[in-house]
This record gives sequence, C-alpha cells and structure tokens, in this order.
Amino acid sequence: MITQDVGLPRLLPLAVRILRDTAPRQPAGGWYDDDLLYAVVTRKPRVWEQLPGLAEELRAVIESLVGLSRHVRDEADAVLSSLPGDHDDAADR
Repeated sequence: MITQDVGLPRLLPLAVRILRDTAPRQPAGGWYDDDLLYAVVTRKPRVWEQLPGLAEELRAVIESLVGLSRHVRDEADAVLSSLPGDHDDAADR
C-alpha cells in the first residue's frame, strides 16, 4: 500500500518505527527488509514535507544502516537529499 501512496499518514509512521526498531540489529544479521525500506524511501519529497518529524526519524534510520545494496543505497541517498531540513549527509558519503 505504501508504494501505491495509500494511507501514508497512518502507514509511514508504522513503517519508520519498524525500520527504526530493526536498524540496530541490521549490522549483525544484514538488512532483511529491503522491500519495506525501498517502499519508504521512494515516496515523493512532498510526502516528507508534510511529515517533517517523521522525515527526521527516517533520516536517523537511514544514516545508521550499513551494507545496503547499491540500488537501495542510491534510493536512500536520494531521499536524504530531498528531506526537509538543512542536512547534507548524503553528500558526505
């Protein structure tokens, strides 16, 4: 549903919470839910402009992840550069 932009105000907070809760275990076992991460990071920038607090949570999650596939890392870096705020962390990688 997230990839179809259905119910985003309700689903994105749940998805970001799942990603946040599983991110600390990711380095030990590898990232196991690229589908959820991909669905979240490929939402249009206007979605994150409407949810700035959630965008900051997503930023923290993305910045904590290591060993992502190149495709998912490219999408994650793209969303980082489009998130509201004055961070430019994606350019530092």
